[in-house]
Amino acid sequence: MNKKGKFPLRSAAALLAALLTVTLALGGCGFIEITYDHGSDTGTGEDSGTAATDAPWTVPAPTTTAIPPDKVSYPDRRAEAEAKLEALPDVELSVSDLIIANATSTAALIEPEEGDLLNAARSLRTEAACERYGISMTVLSVEESAMLGEFTAAEKSGTYYADFAVIPAYAAALFYNSGIVLNLGQLPVFEAPEGAGTVGMSCYFYCGSAVYDPDSLWALYFNRTLAGAEISESLYRAALSEAGLAWEDVLTAAASVTLPEGAYAAVSGTRSSATFAADAVCAGADVEFVSNGAGTVPTVNFDEQKLAEAGDVISRLAALLYLPAGEDAADPEAVFADGGALVRLGPLSDMRTFYDKKTEWGLLPLPHTGSVSENVTLGSESRPVMFFSGNGRPELCGAAITALDAASGAWLGDAYAAAAFENYLRDNNSYLTLHAILDGSVKFDFSYLYSGVASRLAGTTYNAARGQLTGGASLSEAVSRARVAANRELARLFG
Repeated sequence: MNKKGKFPLRSAAALLAALLTVTLALGGCGFIEITYDHGSDTGTGEDSGTAATDAPWTVPAPTTTAIPPDKVSYPDRRAEAEAKLEALPDVELSVSDLIIANATSTAALIEPEEGDLLNAARSLRTEAACERYGISMTVLSVEESAMLGEFTAAEKSGTYYADFAVIPAYAAALFYNSGIVLNLGQLPVFEAPEGAGTVGMSCYFYCGSAVYDPDSLWALYFNRTLAGAEISESLYRAALSEAGLAWEDVLTAAASVTLPEGAYAAVSGTRSSATFAADAVCAGADVEFVSNGAGTVPTVNFDEQKLAEAGDVISRLAALLYLPAGEDAADPEAVFADGGALVRLGPLSDMRTFYDKKTEWGLLPLPHTGSVSENVTLGSESRPVMFFSGNGRPELCGAAITALDAASGAWLGDAYAAAAFENYLRDNNSYLTLHAILDGSVKFDFSYLYSGVASRLAGTTYNAARGQLTGGASLSEAVSRARVAANRELARLFG
């Protein structure tokens, strides 16, 4: 077997164990404590990266208010996660194993429906990904009452249920990716751009799993910080308050949004690191998160009152999911965020058709910087960076992945980042597809994702941005080059 591009799992476990040992010494016994420095000037993005590394576990936050609290204690479950890592078998996993397991597992649908375009697209994407990477796949068809048992059996046999990846590499992918989250001191720092939030009322939400997806966990962290940011006309000061919501409501909803009937239909009994991350973000907002013991299929338990409250919060958040309609518009416009960019999807009625079940929405607010600003930069050139693009430009996603690759060092290798970006654009919410839809150049047809066009665009933008970064160019120059390359490719593709 060709060993090139492999990640020995025990090596990854050893690396995480070393990090955990160091951070345990820093974090105290039993809890990880992060101190928010409200009194210091956060300065530029470059300064924010330096501050976080000079003072471990001290994370600069917006200076305008005392929220979030001066100190937030997170339950320290790293020893448990480390033990589970050590208990994993001595196997080698390829980059494709990790990527496919992670990318497909985070797009799970709990209640697949016959004829649903979204479900069909996710199944097609999984099939295409499995075929490409030589992964054997079996699509199961089971009743909801039998689903959990089938998931448990599938985890052992390497089969799939619809788009829920339960190959044996699945659990390893969770551990591998959650390494970024476990080392909380390395999380990037949010820097609000000058004038943020001073233009209209627009509600942006993050769409993703608050437990599995590292991007979602970063979003939780960012928004936990932003919850205390007193930005003029911001979502937090106006829209949430107007809807009668508190930050704790939002986090409760996010944590329970994929928990119909109060149980997460999980497939693996080895989720300690993912559970740890969920514990961490929930504890920061005093939201109860309970997992079952080791060796069992985990569930997340909320009492009935909390579940009912979360459902009500989700409904009220969903009512905020719009951009004000223009004078001649019959419908407000829906906007959602998926991974590295905000996407203007079109009329809200289309959005409600696209996601017709509220329990499929992972809802978290993100800042709006105005129609003339293309992106908000989180972090700095020396630290992991994510872009939230106001108009869904795929080249900014490519630049963001490239920047993450360049800045993250040990966490993202070249092949990993390239595969992540490719899967990212091949997702059912592909920016390439949405771009074409909004331009009116193609109908809303998910099959367009599998023509190879997304892969070519991914390669074009990724290579252009990475070439700039490896040549010593600044991140802004890399983004500019990626934009030019993507525009050229889009023009060639769509005429």
